[in-house]
Amino acid sequence: MLRAGRLSSEVVTPVPITQSGQLCLVRMHLSAPGQPGSYYAEWKMVGQDGNVCFPGQTPLFVSIDVVAE
Repeated sequence: MLRAGRLSSEVVTPVPITQSGQLCLVRMHLSAPGQPGSYYAEWKMVGQDGNVCFPGQTPLFVSIDVVAE
């Protein structure tokens, strides 16, 4: 779903079961608007119960610049 002026992604991206101290790979597809500009999105991980995991931590984020061709 592409919304004008915003980065968009899936509403939910599953995170594999990972033991403490292990690494895992989380992938998501982002769509940027077609008009030039700077766009930003951030995410926080939530558990199955809907509560935010690691509430004191900074969210994951991405900043994307769309430029004219």
